[in-house]
Amino acid sequence: MRPRPYAPPWAPPPNDWRSASLQARYSPDVRRRAQVACSQIEGISDRPQDDIFQRLLGVAEIDEGEALLYGLLAERPLYLLASGDKRAMVALSGEPIVADIRQAVAGRVICLESILRRMVLRDGVSKVAQQFRCVRDSHQSLRVILSDASSGDQDQCIKALDSYLRDLTRGVGQDFLYEM
Repeated sequence: MRPRPYAPPWAPPPNDWRSASLQARYSPDVRRRAQVACSQIEGISDRPQDDIFQRLLGVAEIDEGEALLYGLLAERPLYLLASGDKRAMVALSGEPIVADIRQAVAGRVICLESILRRMVLRDGVSKVAQQFRCVRDSHQSLRVILSDASSGDQDQCIKALDSYLRDLTRGVGQDFLYEM
């Protein structure tokens, strides 16, 4: 396995705000608001041990950013990780070479659907759908769960969220996700 280079915290962000993929996926207003919000967040200047980082990079569906986050999560038992990247969660859970890392992070990963479920139960599906309207079409789960059809029926929305969560749990195991 050939080590991949690590971008130091002072390097330019990997996703330039003018990139074609971001422009195609998000409206100018959403990109502008995201850029403002991101400018207020301090970047991650730490990195996990190189052995952990490189083993995570060896998993086909885990990219450099995910390797950084999961590596730090494995090394810091008080950390939690909120993520919408189910592909990386399933990859981490199914690859024997990182089984120890998966065990170290189990129970501390919060998926997007769990957060949305709590928000819908607390605030109602109409309000949550309104809050996510500007980015709904850019994320598959949001597009389905907060669709116009689902956002009119809270029970339907909760059923859709529960279905996503059951499917994800089958892919990652009962102990992987943080219980909300």
